[in-house]
Amino acid sequence: ATPVGDISVTPGGDEIAILRDPWGVAIQFVKRAEPMLPHK
Repeated sequence: ATPVGDISVTPGGDEIAILRDPWGVAIQFVKRAEPMLPHK
């Protein structure tokens, strides 16, 4: 995969990275500052 840009940080503290696979399909990775779901 090829990075589309730099890792960006949202105002809420989430980190977002966007990549493109060899066919041009976008893949978005998000590291949440706070989990969306509670751990069990």
